[in-house]
Amino acid sequence: MTVTKKRTGKGTRSSAKHKTEKIAEVATAVRAKPVTKKTVAMKPVATRKELHLGMHLIIASSAIAVLMLLGIVDRVTFSTLLSNAANPLPVTIGIEHNGSAVLAVVIARKTNAGYASIINDSGEGVHVSVPSEWKRIEVTGTALTNVTEDVVLLGFTRYALPAGAGIKMLLPLAPSGLFFESPSASTAAINLQTIDLTDESVTQRTVLVKDKTLVRLWESDE
Repeated sequence: MTVTKKRTGKGTRSSAKHKTEKIAEVATAVRAKPVTKKTVAMKPVATRKELHLGMHLIIASSAIAVLMLLGIVDRVTFSTLLSNAANPLPVTIGIEHNGSAVLAVVIARKTNAGYASIINDSGEGVHVSVPSEWKRIEVTGTALTNVTEDVVLLGFTRYALPAGAGIKMLLPLAPSGLFFESPSASTAAINLQTIDLTDESVTQRTVLVKDKTLVRLWESDE
């Protein structure tokens, strides 16, 4: 007699359950494992503003170097100049003297801002009137107390310069020309030097002033 054994499928169910448990264990292990985040170092990117500032500093350094090379002004003084967007115009400089006068005048510009130096090379004192907005920053050739100042006309400052004395000034706006005016009977000789940092040009000339004389400063503007 043949005996037939009935399969219940219990073994199949046990095997499936075992596989499910293994998968659960693996999934749990994966979740429990710490995830390492990879950090990528980003290189700093220069903004347009930073690039513009860098270029401005390069130009300014070049401008200062020219004046330092010429021995006209030191780095700290000229680096304080600020650009001005206004249109430059001629300004009046008054000269009062008894005998023949000799002045050494230097005008420099960077963009529209400017620097001025006036030295009395005469054998006696002179009075020089300049726009009040020209700010005196230094006295040379004499004690500070010897260079007095007063306001004899609205908008102008009058300086007394002893023989050999000079003043240095910062100008918010470099003029396009100088209008020298002198009520004195004798002639004044102006040894004028202009320094244009726009094209790094330097010019020198002697101007004779009796009564009124207009001088253009910048050849590049003509």
